[in-house]
Amino acid sequence: RRIWFTARDGQVMLRMARRIAPRLGIEIELGYLFGGRQVVHLAGLHAIDERALKWLVGGAGAVTATALLERVGLVPDEVSEALTRHQIPVQGPIGWSRAQALEGFFRDPAVTAAVLAKAAERRDDMRSYFSACGLMSGDACAVVDIGWRGSVLRSMFDILGCTAAARHHFLYFGLFGRPKDVPEA
Repeated sequence: RRIWFTARDGQVMLRMARRIAPRLGIEIELGYLFGGRQVVHLAGLHAIDERALKWLVGGAGAVTATALLERVGLVPDEVSEALTRHQIPVQGPIGWSRAQALEGFFRDPAVTAAVLAKAAERRDDMRSYFSACGLMSGDACAVVDIGWRGSVLRSMFDILGCTAAARHHFLYFGLFGRPKDVPEA
Protein backbone atom coordinates (compact mmCIF):
# COMPACT_ATOMS: atom_id res chain seq x y z
CA ARG A 1 0.00 0.00 0.00
CA ARG A 2 2.98 2.30 0.42
CA ILE A 3 6.30 2.68 -1.36
CA TRP A 4 9.07 4.87 0.00
CA PHE A 5 11.94 6.08 -2.18
CA THR A 6 15.26 6.88 -0.53
CA ALA A 7 17.02 10.23 -0.80
CA ARG A 8 18.60 11.52 -3.22
CA ASP A 9 18.50 9.29 -6.27
CA GLY A 10 15.07 7.99 -5.36
CA GLN A 11 13.62 11.39 -6.17
CA VAL A 12 13.65 10.65 -9.92
CA MET A 13 12.07 7.20 -9.45
CA LEU A 14 9.38 8.73 -7.20
CA ARG A 15 8.46 11.22 -9.91
CA MET A 16 8.23 8.40 -12.44
CA ALA A 17 6.11 6.25 -10.11
CA ARG A 18 3.71 9.15 -9.49
CA ARG A 19 3.12 9.38 -13.23
CA ILE A 20 2.96 5.66 -13.96
CA ALA A 21 0.74 4.45 -11.06
CA PRO A 22 -2.40 6.40 -12.09
CA ARG A 23 -2.01 5.34 -15.72
CA LEU A 24 -1.92 1.72 -14.59
CA GLY A 25 -4.88 2.23 -12.26
CA ILE A 26 -2.76 1.51 -9.18
CA GLU A 27 -3.83 3.28 -6.01
CA ILE A 28 -0.78 3.37 -3.76
CA GLU A 29 0.81 5.86 -1.39
CA LEU A 30 4.17 7.01 -2.68
CA GLY A 31 6.62 8.90 -0.48
CA TYR A 32 10.16 10.17 -0.17
CA LEU A 33 12.45 9.28 2.74
CA PHE A 34 14.53 12.30 3.63
CA GLY A 35 17.98 11.52 4.93
CA GLY A 36 20.82 10.94 2.53
CA ARG A 37 23.77 8.60 2.92
CA GLN A 38 25.70 10.80 5.38
CA VAL A 39 22.73 10.82 7.76
CA VAL A 40 21.93 7.11 7.57
CA HIS A 41 25.56 5.95 7.60
CA LEU A 42 26.26 7.73 10.87
CA ALA A 43 22.95 6.56 12.38
CA GLY A 44 23.70 2.99 11.31
CA LEU A 45 27.12 2.84 12.98
CA HIS A 46 27.36 0.41 15.87
CA ALA A 47 31.11 -0.23 15.63
CA ILE A 48 34.16 1.09 13.86
CA ASP A 49 34.70 -1.92 11.63
CA GLU A 50 36.02 -2.31 8.08
CA ARG A 51 32.73 -1.21 6.50
CA ALA A 52 32.61 1.87 8.71
CA LEU A 53 36.22 2.75 7.94
CA LYS A 54 35.53 2.72 4.19
CA TRP A 55 32.95 5.42 4.73
CA LEU A 56 34.88 7.34 7.41
CA VAL A 57 38.18 7.45 5.54
CA GLY A 58 36.73 7.77 2.03
CA GLY A 59 38.18 10.75 0.22
CA ALA A 60 40.93 11.25 2.81
CA GLY A 61 43.50 12.43 0.29
CA ALA A 62 41.46 15.35 -0.96
CA VAL A 63 39.51 16.47 2.11
CA THR A 64 40.35 18.10 5.39
CA ALA A 65 40.06 16.73 8.91
CA THR A 66 37.21 19.19 9.50
CA ALA A 67 35.27 17.80 6.52
CA LEU A 68 35.78 14.18 7.60
CA LEU A 69 34.78 14.96 11.17
CA GLU A 70 31.62 16.71 9.95
CA ARG A 71 30.47 13.29 8.69
CA VAL A 72 30.30 12.13 12.28
CA GLY A 73 29.11 15.35 13.91
CA LEU A 74 32.45 16.26 15.49
CA VAL A 75 34.80 19.23 15.24
CA PRO A 76 38.61 19.11 15.48
CA ASP A 77 38.66 20.70 18.96
CA GLU A 78 36.70 17.74 20.37
CA VAL A 79 39.37 15.25 19.27
CA SER A 80 42.46 17.47 19.01
CA GLU A 81 44.65 15.22 21.19
CA ALA A 82 43.88 12.21 19.00
CA LEU A 83 44.54 14.22 15.83
CA THR A 84 47.96 15.14 17.19
CA ARG A 85 48.63 11.61 18.42
CA HIS A 86 47.92 10.18 14.95
CA GLN A 87 49.62 13.06 13.11
CA ILE A 88 46.50 14.07 11.21
CA PRO A 89 46.80 17.66 9.94
CA VAL A 90 44.03 19.99 11.06
CA GLN A 91 44.66 22.45 8.21
CA GLY A 92 44.64 21.58 4.52
CA PRO A 93 44.01 18.25 2.80
CA ILE A 94 44.95 15.19 4.81
CA GLY A 95 46.72 13.50 1.89
CA TRP A 96 46.49 9.89 0.76
CA SER A 97 49.73 9.03 2.56
CA ARG A 98 47.88 9.61 5.86
CA ALA A 99 44.97 7.23 5.11
CA GLN A 100 46.36 4.45 7.34
CA ALA A 101 46.98 6.95 10.15
CA LEU A 102 43.40 8.12 9.70
CA GLU A 103 42.14 4.56 10.20
CA GLY A 104 44.16 4.43 13.43
CA PHE A 105 42.65 7.77 14.43
CA PHE A 106 39.08 6.47 14.03
CA ARG A 107 40.00 3.31 15.95
CA ASP A 108 41.48 5.37 18.79
CA PRO A 109 39.29 4.60 21.85
CA ALA A 110 38.58 8.29 22.54
CA VAL A 111 37.54 8.95 18.93
CA THR A 112 35.55 5.71 18.67
CA ALA A 113 33.62 6.61 21.82
CA ALA A 114 32.85 10.12 20.52
CA VAL A 115 31.77 8.83 17.09
CA LEU A 116 29.57 6.07 18.51
CA ALA A 117 27.93 8.53 20.92
CA LYS A 118 27.03 10.79 17.99
CA ALA A 119 25.86 7.74 16.04
CA ALA A 120 23.52 6.73 18.88
CA GLU A 121 22.02 10.24 18.95
CA ARG A 122 21.51 10.21 15.18
CA ARG A 123 20.08 6.67 15.34
CA ASP A 124 17.47 7.81 17.88
CA ASP A 125 16.54 10.70 15.57
CA MET A 126 16.32 8.42 12.53
CA ARG A 127 14.26 5.82 14.40
CA SER A 128 11.81 8.56 15.40
CA TYR A 129 11.61 9.68 11.78
CA PHE A 130 11.26 6.12 10.47
CA SER A 131 8.57 5.52 13.09
CA ALA A 132 6.64 8.55 11.86
CA CYS A 133 6.91 7.08 8.34
CA GLY A 134 5.52 3.74 9.57
CA LEU A 135 8.75 1.81 9.12
CA MET A 136 9.21 0.83 12.77
CA SER A 137 5.72 -0.61 13.15
CA GLY A 138 2.53 -0.81 11.19
CA ASP A 139 1.86 -2.26 7.79
CA ALA A 140 4.53 -3.64 5.55
CA CYS A 141 5.70 -1.36 2.80
CA ALA A 142 8.37 -1.25 0.13
CA VAL A 143 11.54 0.82 0.22
CA VAL A 144 13.28 1.60 -3.05
CA ASP A 145 16.99 2.40 -2.97
CA ILE A 146 19.18 3.31 -5.90
CA GLY A 147 22.94 3.39 -5.59
CA TRP A 148 26.33 1.86 -6.18
CA ARG A 149 26.81 -0.83 -3.54
CA GLY A 150 23.74 -0.80 -1.33
CA SER A 151 25.39 0.98 1.58
CA VAL A 152 22.34 3.18 2.30
CA LEU A 153 20.16 0.08 2.36
CA ARG A 154 22.56 -1.67 4.75
CA SER A 155 22.64 1.37 7.05
CA MET A 156 18.82 1.47 7.05
CA PHE A 157 18.80 -2.18 8.21
CA ASP A 158 21.23 -1.22 10.98
CA ILE A 159 18.95 1.61 12.08
CA LEU A 160 15.66 -0.28 11.84
CA GLY A 161 16.96 -3.53 13.27
CA CYS A 162 16.19 -6.89 11.69
CA THR A 163 12.75 -7.25 13.29
CA ALA A 164 11.39 -4.00 11.86
CA ALA A 165 13.26 -4.38 8.57
CA ALA A 166 11.99 -7.93 8.03
CA ARG A 167 8.39 -6.69 7.68
CA HIS A 168 9.20 -4.64 4.60
CA HIS A 169 10.28 -5.29 1.04
CA PHE A 170 13.52 -3.62 -0.01
CA LEU A 171 14.04 -3.05 -3.72
CA TYR A 172 17.60 -2.17 -4.64
CA PHE A 173 18.66 -0.93 -8.04
CA GLY A 174 22.41 -0.57 -8.23
CA LEU A 175 25.48 -0.69 -10.34
CA PHE A 176 26.96 -3.70 -8.56
CA GLY A 177 23.82 -5.74 -7.90
CA ARG A 178 22.52 -7.04 -4.58
CA PRO A 179 24.77 -6.08 -1.68
CA LYS A 180 26.47 -9.13 -0.16
CA ASP A 181 26.24 -7.98 3.46
CA VAL A 182 22.50 -7.21 3.66
CA PRO A 183 20.68 -9.69 5.89
CA GLU A 184 17.95 -11.77 4.34
CA ALA A 185 14.63 -10.22 5.23
